[in-house]
Amino acid sequence: KGGKKEKHQKKITLSGLLNAVDGLYSASEGEHIMVFTTNYVERLDDALIRRGRMDKHIEMSFCGYEAFQMLAKNYLGIDRHALFPEIGRLLNETHITPADVSEILNTKSNHEQGDDDKETKIHACLQTLLQVLQEKARVLTTTNNEEHQEENTNESVEVKIMV
Repeated sequence: KGGKKEKHQKKITLSGLLNAVDGLYSASEGEHIMVFTTNYVERLDDALIRRGRMDKHIEMSFCGYEAFQMLAKNYLGIDRHALFPEIGRLLNETHITPADVSEILNTKSNHEQGDDDKETKIHACLQTLLQVLQEKARVLTTTNNEEHQEENTNESVEVKIMV
């Protein structure tokens, strides 16, 4: 009406979702794999994630040192490098996904053409990852310091009020 498109939002109930999921299973002949993803598994109803309905639960965590080593081997063809210890330390302090690490390491293979030798490219690639991790650590430290200062300010106010 009036040239405006009406937006129709349909809300689905938990019961409706469960029926839909169960219907997919019963309508399928043979084996099928369905993948459901969420960032907040703790918010899901137990009926949705129970065994039999969701048989396999896989947590996709942030990139740790072992995963990084595997990615470095796959993308850069190296098992060790002088920057590995510092990268490992920062991986333990920060949160970065394996996909983000892969994207950074993959830049080396995207720039195979050029005058730089292989070692220079590998070092530059790892240096880029190190800079990203250092920035994440800096932001995390700044955030933690601000939260700590706010807590201290609140404590001071509480002490003043109590006195």
